[in-house]
Amino acid sequence: MDEAALIEVLKAGKIAGAGLDVYENESAISPELATFDNVVLSPHVGSGTKETRIGMFRECMDGIIAILDGKRPENLINPEVFS
Repeated sequence: MDEAALIEVLKAGKIAGAGLDVYENESAISPELATFDNVVLSPHVGSGTKETRIGMFRECMDGIIAILDGKRPENLINPEVFS
């Protein structure tokens, strides 16, 4: 995400606001983003619910089971290492 571009469109009123949980350079947030009344900043915990974490765990387990069964995991990020 291009924080400088976001700041420009916020200043120009081209968007109504923004809600951010992920940042261009994680933990170094552009300080100007915190000056807007129409911007909500979250410390990268948007997935921090019990239901989401259970879903993430199940997805991980499905991938492990697929590998153990000799199958390709559904959400494989680096297919070049899977043989």
